[in-house]
Amino acid sequence: MINTAGMIVGSILALAAAFMIANVIRLTMYAHREEVEIMRLVGATERTIQGPFLLEGLLQGVIGGILAVAVLYAAFEGGKYLVSQQSTSLWGSIFLTFLPWQKSLALVAGGMFAGLVGSWLSLRETPPEPFA
Repeated sequence: MINTAGMIVGSILALAAAFMIANVIRLTMYAHREEVEIMRLVGATERTIQGPFLLEGLLQGVIGGILAVAVLYAAFEGGKYLVSQQSTSLWGSIFLTFLPWQKSLALVAGGMFAGLVGSWLSLRETPPEPFA
């Protein structure tokens, strides 16, 4: 039951992260609209233009996933320290080990996927035209 609740909350947070990354990429596209227009004028393909934005979303997702694992680990160590001060055997048995490396890697991969989805969402629409 706890795993199911964690998956539901994690999915909601991943969706929120994807939309936040989509907005950041969209703002980046607005900031670089003149460069995008110049690239189009010299004959760059849409994939060449969109590549850096997709890469930026991917990196934001990876960094977010790594930071999430780091914050979870810090919270785990803090909780383990507080529990060791109380010296209750029930809580001590709960805080034996941190997440397995597979779950930590899955969190980072989920962040990477959310970054790619966010970038893709923002790149689906045509980039803004520069001001005349």
